[in-house]
Amino acid sequence: MAKPLQKERENRSAEKKDTTFHPYTISPESAHTSILLLESAEPEILCQTLRAITKFAAQEMQNRYILFDLNAIRYILLHVEHVELNIRRFALKALAQLCQLPRGPEQVLADPHNLRKVANMLVKVCLHCYVSEGT
Repeated sequence: MAKPLQKERENRSAEKKDTTFHPYTISPESAHTSILLLESAEPEILCQTLRAITKFAAQEMQNRYILFDLNAIRYILLHVEHVELNIRRFALKALAQLCQLPRGPEQVLADPHNLRKVANMLVKVCLHCYVSEGT
């Protein structure tokens, strides 16, 4: 008789969810905390957080809406011109994912500073492509 009770207790304990916070594993419940990590000055934290955000946004369209509603674009835009390539790369990828939402580009371009930033980035990319073609 003791064995079935022991198995029942083991099953109940196995069913409990892991409530430990994992900073680079984003869920809809922890997305806000991850966005706040984008205010860090540590390059490793920024890179890992932006990487996790891009993975989270790629999982489901609803995740992009969650990030959008948390005003993630504002925090991501701070890093699109970062000196470290990986941070810049993940920031641009996350920004592109959020700009796939209907109001994403509108939010990015609402601020004239962001409009200048995006225009300058496009000019740099176009000049780079033009120079690399040799024309």
